Amino acid sequence: VYYSEGKPYINTVVNIHGNDTINTRLLIDTGAALGLLLHNDTHPSLTLPEKTIKGSLGKGLSGDIVGYLGRINSFKLGKYKFERLVTYYQEYDKFLFGDSSMIKRNGIIGTYLLDRFSLVFDQTRSNLYIKAYKNYNKKFKYDKSGIVVFATGKNLNEFVINDVIEGSPAYIAGVKPGDKILKIGWFFTSSSLTLEKINSIFAGKTGKKIKLKVLRNGEKIKLEFILKELL
Repeated sequence: VYYSEGKPYINTVVNIHGNDTINTRLLIDTGAALGLLLHNDTHPSLTLPEKTIKGSLGKGLSGDIVGYLGRINSFKLGKYKFERLVTYYQEYDKFLFGDSSMIKRNGIIGTYLLDRFSLVFDQTRSNLYIKAYKNYNKKFKYDKSGIVVFATGKNLNEFVINDVIEGSPAYIAGVKPGDKILKIGWFFTSSSLTLEKINSIFAGKTGKKIKLKVLRNGEKIKLEFILKELL
């Protein structure tokens, strides 16, 4: 591990498809709500997998951060290996990260991966000590609805649908960007749900029925759909 401007980076090995492995340098970001994100334009071999879905990854200084979600063959973090890992892809944004000619990283390791390990940073010696928790390699959950939700409001307890993936269960059911979620199943969003809980519901078991009540242009609308694998 090494540090640049106080931020930790680590060298890892990625295999997207075929037998080619890619040495990558990733930012260790304990505030990123994702597992692995790759900047697919920072290395000629960091190409998108054959099957991906398009969606919004969140908000940035220049607006919505649009990217793709797909699976890679394998990812190695030290001696630990993950196979068929769900990975985000996003082009390197020079407005956020600086001139692309001075690229310091090929992507990000976020909390969904880091939370599976006990981490000790030794900045003086530029070392990172990693110890895996039990079942560190259990299956990762990811969205099966096609909905991208943002938390808004003073207390971040209002939830608005920012994007709906075309062809997804939510899209087919008629869910639209701008819809404000009022209720999911028996849970009212204002009192019972957090953004983390909502994302967990939408990443539930394949075949689960989701009942949704939304507010659209002043009208309350009931919708339902079945979760399915998108990748």
